[in-house]
Amino acid sequence: MNHWILAGLLAGAAACTPEATPEATLDIPSSALQPHADRLAADASIPGAAVLLARCGQSETAYAGLTRLDGGAAITTESRFNLGSNSKAVLASAAAIMGEEGLVSWQTRIEASQAFPAMGRGHLHADVTLAELFSHTGGIATYHTGAALNAVDIDGPADIQPRRFAEQALGEAAAGPRGTYAYSNAGPVIAAVMMEAAADQSWLEIITSRVVEPWDLDMALAQPLPDDAAQLYGHYPGETGLQAYDQAEPEIAPFLQPSGYLAVTPHSYARFLEHHVCGLQGQAAPGLSAQGFAELHTAQHGTPSALGWARQEIQGELFSFHIGSTGAHYAFAMVNADRAIAVLVNSGAPEAAQAAQTVLLEIAAQTAPASQ
Repeated sequence: MNHWILAGLLAGAAACTPEATPEATLDIPSSALQPHADRLAADASIPGAAVLLARCGQSETAYAGLTRLDGGAAITTESRFNLGSNSKAVLASAAAIMGEEGLVSWQTRIEASQAFPAMGRGHLHADVTLAELFSHTGGIATYHTGAALNAVDIDGPADIQPRRFAEQALGEAAAGPRGTYAYSNAGPVIAAVMMEAAADQSWLEIITSRVVEPWDLDMALAQPLPDDAAQLYGHYPGETGLQAYDQAEPEIAPFLQPSGYLAVTPHSYARFLEHHVCGLQGQAAPGLSAQGFAELHTAQHGTPSALGWARQEIQGELFSFHIGSTGAHYAFAMVNADRAIAVLVNSGAPEAAQAAQTVLLEIAAQTAPASQ
């Protein structure tokens, strides 16, 4: 049985630019963040937590607690937290890099992709673009509730399930008019299948070769059953209280994994977010120009949704923001040109989400520019 509490959005040039390389990253003392991590790990709904703050050229991380509530090891620098739907921003970053390689563009239409050769011009979703798939503005069926996702019956090898799900979603009625916001877990899966056809690689190979390896990240597909003591179990509210998710079946089924099933160490997530901060300051990263970063964080069709992110004013500042969950993990992240902040917990309990959001906003207030 899967325990779905899938993520939602909180409601809400160029080649010559210098690169913000991972080697330039400096760690600053984590003493300011450690009390936040300790407080989260002391919460009865949270076995373990990590908090991070990234600015261009420096990052700070702190972590506390256990990999598993009942007898787990202490969290270490090698422990990977599941990002849930915050993985969408990683997939979108890879799509932006593919755009600079000339393999796709944000305006690539579904009908123009080799992924769906049987789709004709008259198809309901034929002219929906890659940008609309990532910004949830293409009218694609939403699949954003546990009931809707549990009703999906997709089988076969894991590597072909996303395509089958994409085809099913494209056969659904429109969720709303194009150009209006309707959060869809199916949209990024359709985008991933289009990217696979353009690159002749799996979506995971695309992310690995364009983001994970060039940006030097310890990030991989999540595993429901950890294969070493440093890795995390997820936790969910059960009949007798918080329980470890210890089933072989992943919390997120293979058909949906391109939309949200990456796991990453806190330091590497800080590095990923730092690249976005630097990008918004006008610096390129390996494979991606400053213009590419700006496009990722630009709201689409006048909605509060960018490409893999929501755009929202928080405490008087405009941020790109996202919440990810698998039902057994939560990830909160916010980024702008000044800094990025994230809170990661290995619990899907509502109380854990509230505690994580509280800490996120506290750190945002404590680190706000003096003019705020």
